[in-house]
Amino acid sequence: FLRAIPLLRVGTGSVAQNDAGERVTREEESSAERRQVTILFCDVVGSTELASRLDPEELAAVMAVYQDRCKHVVDRWDGHLAEFLGDGAVIYFGWPKAHEDDAERAVYAALDLVEDLPAGDGVLLSARAGIATGLVLVGEIRSAGLTQRDGVVGKTPNLAARVQALTLPGTVAITSHTRRLVGHRFDLEHRGAHVMKGLTKPADVWVVRSVLANKSRFEARAGSRVVPLVGRRQELTRLVSMWAECTTGAGATVLVSGEAGIGKSRLLQALAEETESISHYHLTLQCSPHHANTPLRPFIEWLNESAGITSDLDPEMRLDKINAYVQRVGCDPKETVPLVAALLSVPLGTRFAPLNVSPQLQRDRTIQFLIDLVHQLADVRPTLVVVEDLHWADPTTLELLTRLIDHMKSLSGLLVLTSRPEFESPFDHGTVQSIDLGRLESSSTVEMVEHLTGQKVIRSSIRDSILSFADGIPLFVEELTRALRVSGSFRSVGSGSYPAETSDSDLAIPGTLHELLLSQLDSIPAGKLVAQVAATVGRSFSLSLLRDILPSHPQLTQNLHQLCEAGILEPERENNEDTVYGFRHALLRETAYQSQLKTRRREVHVRVADALERNYPNLKESEPEVLAHHNAEGGRAHPAAEYLLSAGRKAIQACATQEAVTHLSRGLHLIKDLPGSGERDRTELRLQAVLGTSYMQAKGWAASEVEVAYGAAGDLSHAAETTAEEIWILWGIWVYHQVRGRIDDAIHAGQRIRVLADREQDEGLGLVADMVSLQMFLYAGRFPESYKHCESFTR
Repeated sequence: FLRAIPLLRVGTGSVAQNDAGERVTREEESSAERRQVTILFCDVVGSTELASRLDPEELAAVMAVYQDRCKHVVDRWDGHLAEFLGDGAVIYFGWPKAHEDDAERAVYAALDLVEDLPAGDGVLLSARAGIATGLVLVGEIRSAGLTQRDGVVGKTPNLAARVQALTLPGTVAITSHTRRLVGHRFDLEHRGAHVMKGLTKPADVWVVRSVLANKSRFEARAGSRVVPLVGRRQELTRLVSMWAECTTGAGATVLVSGEAGIGKSRLLQALAEETESISHYHLTLQCSPHHANTPLRPFIEWLNESAGITSDLDPEMRLDKINAYVQRVGCDPKETVPLVAALLSVPLGTRFAPLNVSPQLQRDRTIQFLIDLVHQLADVRPTLVVVEDLHWADPTTLELLTRLIDHMKSLSGLLVLTSRPEFESPFDHGTVQSIDLGRLESSSTVEMVEHLTGQKVIRSSIRDSILSFADGIPLFVEELTRALRVSGSFRSVGSGSYPAETSDSDLAIPGTLHELLLSQLDSIPAGKLVAQVAATVGRSFSLSLLRDILPSHPQLTQNLHQLCEAGILEPERENNEDTVYGFRHALLRETAYQSQLKTRRREVHVRVADALERNYPNLKESEPEVLAHHNAEGGRAHPAAEYLLSAGRKAIQACATQEAVTHLSRGLHLIKDLPGSGERDRTELRLQAVLGTSYMQAKGWAASEVEVAYGAAGDLSHAAETTAEEIWILWGIWVYHQVRGRIDDAIHAGQRIRVLADREQDEGLGLVADMVSLQMFLYAGRFPESYKHCESFTR
């Protein structure tokens, strides 16, 4: 029945099948699109009187002036001039190219068009305009054997024409839907509800009086209401009590655990609201699934924000920011700037000398520096530190938190950690208190629904459907109720009730947020594409990056607005004329991501990787693991392995050996099935060699994993590009045998190093060979031979 309804509206019974064998209308086969469009209908006032007193050629010249004006205005506001109907013009905003402010553009264009226009010979043209916004079928419309390229089907064009006929010369009238879209950008006067031909109910009409000054689109748009905290009074009371004790100097740590969407973040938001009365510092750190092997990622973001470091700054400017920040927190720049610069992947250049310490000592100093920063905050005033989503935390961050927890007892502050149930806490349970969030009781769910519906009474069948679907998870309650409101399933009436315009069977939505999200996105197909692409980028994404990934997408900004209105996305911040959006919940992002076909997902990952490489060249050095992720998921195994090699090396430099092992092992897994080639073998050689070094740091020089890794690298030594690289592999093999006491094997490896070094006649390689020979002969008890190699160091 649903598939047949569009056929009745279009007036044709033509039905075909798509590639999947599904029955579709000819409109679905054509280039027509189902989308929201704002239609502007502008009409010249008094054209009949002009036609009665002007010669047809003179009238044509006058109307040409008006039509040129229309074309100029449409170009200015980037609309689409669909057609001229006699003395009127039909203009689309939102097709074929959309903007996030198409309704506003339509109003601005209409205000330009209704200004009096001198047309020569004493003729002064005056016009009036009507604007309506709605869902239409627009594009190449086929009907009765004819094809209309810029056709539109739906009630919106008729509504725009009817509204235009109601207004006075020199004025612009808009409908309810358009008014909601423009918000408070314009000064509007309500002209009441009017009965219009073809409409079953009266339609409200507003006249645009002027443009309001200093009103941005974000300011004009009504902000979303905060969802109330329900069913969590006991947990909140406990947190507030802990905070009160911490302000006296008796610090504490608490781990809040619960499944995705259970309300951990909302509980912490309520805690922040409760603590507003006391002057304090509030620090929030966010762990990310894409940076689970990036050492100290949450603290890196904190330092970048604290120091004012943004992605558009060059390395020299970043170093200036670090230097200023280090001095601001009272640290010695000579000692601390190299430490922070290394953590933030900022090159030191020639201004600062690198730290002449071991990687382990550098790692320890970095962790201690970050702990000292928290100390500084707590020494000034009570400090609330929140670290969210520990199930995505990297091992080094967990180590830092373990050490920070030991310090909390002596600080004036509260450390709040959140995680999902699958997180295996490494912390001392005697030191860390715990709060486990369960699902809401039915009464709390009803309370939440009533708030989201404006405290109105809703039909019990709909309420029961929401309760059944949400299953006590606050996020599910919120998203389902919002989706029903956005879709128009609820309608406010004078009695204060919210009757459903759909049957109860239409609300039999499957009990997962995944299906709910898909049902929302299916109502705006292009928006679904945007959400899927954005989900492929990650939890957060910038508008500029999305534009690069979807350069030809016609409704990108409008779709983002729709997704924000639907509660799927939210604008997080603006920076240098760019906007950063984020999924309101990780589960929303995961659902959108998984809704894509695997082939489509791979294509998008490749486009994301290419866009990141083009627009963020610093990412190759600072976050190679991000590029590795997108290349790997895009089916580009070799580039991904190369980025993982870079990530492994970077992790080793930070003495983050667990992360290094993860990166390198992943790289080896990716290339194991690639066909043999010199390039592939070189990549595996380097992955194995760096992996061997990682295991040396993690498990000791004589660990069996070291032997396996360097042994595999040795088998690939033919792929080494330089003698130095080949010697590096042999050095690892020599170290393993030497420490394990396999003297003969060590001497064999050392002699091969000697041969290669002598062949190259390179002084540096010769010193390496002498160092190796010195030690292997010393431990073999062959002292004269060992002493001979000592002489090279005294020359």
